[in-house]
Amino acid sequence: MAKSRGFILTIILIMFCQGVQSLRLNRINIPQYKFRGENAILECDYELNGSRDSDGDEDIDNSHFNYQDGDVETLYSVKWYKDGEEFYRYVPKSNPPQNSYKVEGIKVDHQASNSKKVYLKGVTLKSTGTYRCEISAEEPDFKTVTGEQKLEVIYLPTSGPVIQGEEKQYQIGDILSLNCTSGKSSPRSILTFYINDEPVMNSNYLTNYRDMYHAHGLITSSLGLNIPVDGRHFFDGVMRVRCVANLSPLLQNGRESVLHRRLSSMDSREAMLLVRSSALSLKMPIAIILIAILLINVLII
Repeated sequence: MAKSRGFILTIILIMFCQGVQSLRLNRINIPQYKFRGENAILECDYELNGSRDSDGDEDIDNSHFNYQDGDVETLYSVKWYKDGEEFYRYVPKSNPPQNSYKVEGIKVDHQASNSKKVYLKGVTLKSTGTYRCEISAEEPDFKTVTGEQKLEVIYLPTSGPVIQGEEKQYQIGDILSLNCTSGKSSPRSILTFYINDEPVMNSNYLTNYRDMYHAHGLITSSLGLNIPVDGRHFFDGVMRVRCVANLSPLLQNGRESVLHRRLSSMDSREAMLLVRSSALSLKMPIAIILIAILLINVLII
């Protein structure tokens, strides 16, 4: 019985020692969205020998944790990749320890970067992609851990959307035919037609046109509306048609809370068109005719 307990304690001790010595990635923190021109901080929080620095701002010597001889695990390198291309490397034993490589859309600020974070200056649309950090240890086990997340750079439209179509009076049974075109943006704008504040959801009335691609990765979206005019569409002889452009359903729903507050007045743009019923235009002439008839009758009497 005593031997069994001793064996179990030995196994637990070995597992504990291995856990202490192992390299572990705690988390990777990459902003989900950034506006074009903003700076971005990419963080890779790891533990080496069961220890971690709180700031990630320690110099080279702090990448080596001092345990007893034979229990020391040393950081070999930290590498960052965008879509599989390496753009930043931190090697404590190198002089200097930092090195960056030319990758489109990437501009590293070395002074603000270290073994646990990379500071990107002035992101562009080409900065959009999947970012991966790779941490490698030296002896005794040469272990490597990785983590990745996606960053999307946003360009807000400066104008639009615009409604185009025949601006005329409609009668019941006519086909209301309109096109809505968004301003240039990235990612693409999602367009929705509204009639009197009710979204048009029936796909039989909607036509999704091909997106137009412009320089720098900007996109223009277009949506067509072809719907029979119904008497229920008019209130006091007027139908109110709107086209709303949302940059992304994720932003609209506020998945990124900070970004959602900033975009509350910018991520949704709309154009409005008032369509009048031809029946309304007949009211005035008929009224004038009736008044004229009454006046004639009065004069005759």
